[in-house]
Amino acid sequence: MEDRDKLSEIENMTEENRNYEKELEKCLRLAEQGDAEAMYRIAEIYFNGCNQEIAVEWYRKSAEAGNTDAMAELGCAYQYGVGIAQDVDEAIVWNEKAANAGNSDAMLFLGLLFEKEEFGKLDAQKSIEWYRKAAEAGDAIAMNAMGFAYEHGNEVEINIDLAIYWYEKASSAGNAKAMYNLGTIYDNEKYARIDKKKAVALYRKSAEAGESTAMLRMGAAYQKGEGVEQNMTTATEWYLKAAEAGDDWAMMAVGIAYEKGNGVEQDNEKSIEWIKKSADAGNIYAMNVMGFNCETGQGVEQDTDMAIAWFKKAADAGLLVAMRNLADVYFTMNDTNKAEEWLIKAVDEGDTTAMVMLGILYEYLGEGDEQYIEKSVVWFRRAADAGDSAGMNSMGVVYSHGYGVDKDNDKAEEWFHKAAEAGYAEAMYHLGMLYDDDDYHGKNKEKSIEWLQKAAEAGDEDVQKWVEELNDGADCEEQ
Repeated sequence: MEDRDKLSEIENMTEENRNYEKELEKCLRLAEQGDAEAMYRIAEIYFNGCNQEIAVEWYRKSAEAGNTDAMAELGCAYQYGVGIAQDVDEAIVWNEKAANAGNSDAMLFLGLLFEKEEFGKLDAQKSIEWYRKAAEAGDAIAMNAMGFAYEHGNEVEINIDLAIYWYEKASSAGNAKAMYNLGTIYDNEKYARIDKKKAVALYRKSAEAGESTAMLRMGAAYQKGEGVEQNMTTATEWYLKAAEAGDDWAMMAVGIAYEKGNGVEQDNEKSIEWIKKSADAGNIYAMNVMGFNCETGQGVEQDTDMAIAWFKKAADAGLLVAMRNLADVYFTMNDTNKAEEWLIKAVDEGDTTAMVMLGILYEYLGEGDEQYIEKSVVWFRRAADAGDSAGMNSMGVVYSHGYGVDKDNDKAEEWFHKAAEAGYAEAMYHLGMLYDDDDYHGKNKEKSIEWLQKAAEAGDEDVQKWVEELNDGADCEEQ
C-alpha cells in the first residue's frame, strides 16, 4: 500500500517516533475498515513525524468519517495554512462542524479566528461567544480569554469579580498566562484589590510554569521589594531567566543590571550585549539606548551613522524620544532640515517636548530672520498651553527678553511662576533673577533668595553655590 511505502519518507522522524511504526501498520489496517479513530491516529503519527501534508490528508479522511477531533485539526490546518494552503472559509466550515458537535478545541479556534485581524474575519461578538462556549466546555485557554474580556471590557461589561472567577478557573486548570493575569489584578491599584504577596505568589507559579512575563514581574518584585524582601541578586536572576526565555524587556533589564552592577558584577560589555539582544528582538526602547550608546561611544565604538540607524528604527516604530534624539543628532551635524522633519513628526503625535525643541530650533535659525522668530514663539506657546513646563519657562524667557513679542516682565513672571509650580528648576532660577532686578517693581532680595534656594533644592548645583554666597553676604550685612 502507498502509505506503507511512505513510512521510509517521513522526514526528521526521531527514534521515539520510529517506535510508532508497528502502531501505524495496525492503524492502517483498521483505517481500511473505516475506523475514523484509527485514521485520526495515523494523522497524528505523520504530524509528529513532521510530514504535515500527509497528516492533513488523514485528518480529512477521519473528519469525513465523523471524528470531531479530526474536524478541529483540519479546521486548524486551514486556519493557519499548515500542511495545506490557508483557507479561512474552509477553516470556519470544519471548526463549526466540530464545535457544534461539542469539540472545545474547535470552539477555541473559532474564538481566535474571529478575534485576530490576521484571519480577515474580525467579529468581536462572535469571538466572545465562541470563547465562552469553549470555556464552559473546560478549555483553559478560553477561560483565560474570558477573564481578559471581563477585565478589559471586550464585548462585555467590565466585571473584575467575573475576571477573577475565570482567571482562577483557568489557573486551576494549569494555564500559566491566567496565573499571571490574576497576579496583575492583585498588583494593580485601579482594581482596589491590592495584595502584593498574593500577586507575587501567582507570578511565581506562572513563572515556574514557564511564563516569561511572570519571570519579568518576579524580577521587578525583588528589585522593588514589593511582596518580597528586596534582593537585587534574586531580581537579576529572575530577569535573566525571563531574558533566556525570550522576553525582550527582561533582556533590557539584564543589560541595565550589568551596566549598574545591580545583583551582578558591573560589566559594560555584557550590558551592551543584552541591550542589543533586546533591540534585535524588537524592543524600541532598547533600540533607542543602542542609538545613544553609538552616539556617545558608551560601551561601544562611537559611530554616528550607527546611532542614526538605531534611532531611526525606534522612531519609525513610533517612539517619540527616538524621534527627538534623531533630530538632535541631525542638529549637531548642522542638518537643520532633517532635524526639523523629525521634530515635526513628533509634534504631529502631540509631543510637547518636541514642540519646545522645535521652538529652540527656530530660535537658532531666527537670528536676523523675523519669520523664524515668530515660528519659535508659536511653538513655545503651543507647548506651554499644552501644560509643558519647559514651554512655560520658554514663554517666560520670551517675554523677559522681548523675543518676538513686546517685552513684558509681568507676563514673564506669570509664565515663570507656572513653570516653577510645575517643578521646573530653571524657571525658579529665572524668578529669583527677576526679583533681584532693580527695574522690576523694585528689588526683592527675600523673594529672590527664596526662589533661587528652591532652584538649588531642585538640583541646580551652580545655583546652590550662588545661594550660599548670597546668604553669607546677607549674614554679613546683618552683623
